[in-house]
Amino acid sequence: MHRRLVLASPLLFGACAGYRGGWVSLPYVGTEVPRFSEPTTPQDALQQSELALSGLSLGVSLNNQLRTHDTHVYFFVVPVPVDPRSVYEQADDPGATRVTLRIAPILPNFLLRYRLARLTIDAKSVHAATAAELTQTAPGARYEFRPVRDELELGNTGRPQVVTLEFPIARPSPRSLKVQLDLSEALKGPDLPPIPPIRFVPVRWQQSYT
Repeated sequence: MHRRLVLASPLLFGACAGYRGGWVSLPYVGTEVPRFSEPTTPQDALQQSELALSGLSLGVSLNNQLRTHDTHVYFFVVPVPVDPRSVYEQADDPGATRVTLRIAPILPNFLLRYRLARLTIDAKSVHAATAAELTQTAPGARYEFRPVRDELELGNTGRPQVVTLEFPIARPSPRSLKVQLDLSEALKGPDLPPIPPIRFVPVRWQQSYT
């Protein structure tokens, strides 16, 4: 009998799937809040965070995705909560907010002056303190983040250029409606209108796993 239980244990723990979910901030521009669908994969969330602007496509993500539940489903029938805590998906410094930009210029000669980027949370505004670009140190080398100095030239490379901005302010709750990113002076292209204020709206997310 004991032997049967031992042999059955791997089957018991293997025959399970699960789902987790919570809240994420998704960006938009303009006065009308778009109707986002519930992201079900990380790629889905990235696609919904893309903004079509004059002269470029701009993806914007905050490091405040919050997981509020995680549930295993044993034998694909019995749901068992395994972590009822609210946990940020990214284990970053809670005293700082990181904004990830995926910049894909359609036109050449864009310039990023990251120190002019301003983030407002609950009426408190701060400028970006540091920036880093995802880049290769040599052809064929792995990609890694390297610090940006004062300016970064951006061209039509055929792929998004990924830049992170660090702001010295605690990351906001993804349920907040009082978050705004101003890149009007920080990211400019020749003879193009300023980028409008980027606001964020809370959206529920849920992902399944096996």
